[in-house]
Amino acid sequence: TVTPDYNDGLGVDIVTLIPVSEYNRITGKNETLQSDEVLSCTPRGKAFSGTVKFGDDAYKIKHTVDVFPTIDSYSAFTSNYSYYIVSDEKAAMSIYNSMGYKSEGADASHTDMSFAYGFDTDASKDVQKGYMKDISLLFCDISETSAVDLNCAEISRDSMMSLYGGLFFIGITLGLL
Repeated sequence: TVTPDYNDGLGVDIVTLIPVSEYNRITGKNETLQSDEVLSCTPRGKAFSGTVKFGDDAYKIKHTVDVFPTIDSYSAFTSNYSYYIVSDEKAAMSIYNSMGYKSEGADASHTDMSFAYGFDTDASKDVQKGYMKDISLLFCDISETSAVDLNCAEISRDSMMSLYGGLFFIGITLGLL
């Protein structure tokens, strides 16, 4: 059962809901789902089978998915994370609402839900960083308080290396002594 406070004491769990049309587009597969079915992918935990409940709504797990192309984007997280492929966007919003969140009206609480759009380029590292800068500037022009979180794998890699590179060097040096 997945509830708004669902976790194993490790912090926040990440549940990603993906419409089957997007899953098929990303993977090149041709899966179909009924409105009460989901596909499950839990890279760090045991695979679920049978039924999964989101709030008061139960969904039959049609089958589990072993590999998903975006799994690497969460590999550094210590939280549990899982993917559920749902029949469509309407099913995703129904799950969101059944968890006690509001998706419409004056008391909407979209702060707990986010939408992700990703793309790959064959561009060089510097060009990719330039894309990120341009997109960031575009969103800054739209709103000073934009609720948009932008990520660039190359910038993240550089940040990680600058943060941990020195420690790695010290570790090698001490290991040689």
